[in-house]
Amino acid sequence: MSDFLSINHAPDIVVLRGKKIDVPGISMEGIGYLITTYPDLMTRLTERFERDGQITVKAVMEVAGHAVAAIIAAGFGHPGNEQAEQIAGQYSATEQLAALQKIADKTIPDGVGPFVEQWGELVTHLAKTPPARKLRFKVLPKESKASSESVATPQAMSG
Repeated sequence: MSDFLSINHAPDIVVLRGKKIDVPGISMEGIGYLITTYPDLMTRLTERFERDGQITVKAVMEVAGHAVAAIIAAGFGHPGNEQAEQIAGQYSATEQLAALQKIADKTIPDGVGPFVEQWGELVTHLAKTPPARKLRFKVLPKESKASSESVATPQAMSG
């Protein structure tokens, strides 16, 4: 059995402007950032997938065009990094498409459909109502008032 810490991260590589760039894909942290920053992004992509049965580059650009730089930054392992988003926003359309393709291959290698299904299963699981628990209350006896004989006298400090 392998230990979690012994698993090597194996990023894909994309070449942009003559430089090799590691593409680890979008992590759950990155997805969380994208969803909170662009709350309609996942919903619109899911709706588009359900309507068309696939996600095309055109669909991504129509639905997520405003978030492309953030998606690329997250896919390169820098979710929420403004400098990374600025750099990604300066890539040409061809460079952005190459980056998005590698990011998609690494993040959702089986495609959007299985990812959306798995995401839905997780959300459904997390939304389950836990089983009702019975609470038992125990009535404790009332404490009796201390008599004058049992009044504590101050003790001298030792030491």
